[in-house]
Amino acid sequence: MLLLNITLKIKPIWLDSFILKAQEIIKQANLEHQNLSLLLCGKAKMRQLNAKYRKKDYPTDVLSWCYHSDADGEGVLGEIVICYDRLKSQAKINQWSQEIEALRLFAHGIAHILGYDHQTNKSAAKQMLLFEEELLSKIGLVGLY
Repeated sequence: MLLLNITLKIKPIWLDSFILKAQEIIKQANLEHQNLSLLLCGKAKMRQLNAKYRKKDYPTDVLSWCYHSDADGEGVLGEIVICYDRLKSQAKINQWSQEIEALRLFAHGIAHILGYDHQTNKSAAKQMLLFEEELLSKIGLVGLY
């Protein structure tokens, strides 16, 4: 189940569609019986979180944490935080919709929660990217990378 928290003043118009597609990504990642938390926040909150947890004093696009959850899905398996300001600017740069960028960032966060790491080495980064592409292809998003 996706536990959604939004700290924005205005709800993005694409949010309902995003939630449906994010739930499909969760299913494709075999996490449909787990609880995942998603926070959509502004750059001030993201900067605060990035500084606290990564010692980097700037807003990043996505952060994720893997927690413990038992086999019955009790508790929260992981948390994904997406910065709406970065999402908007990256969508514009990439010339696709904000919803596509949100889904791309969500898939990236899911990959991290499942143990993928693009910072280890090039091979690990490639494996992570392939996994993200696979998740996104299941909701009809292909050719983003």
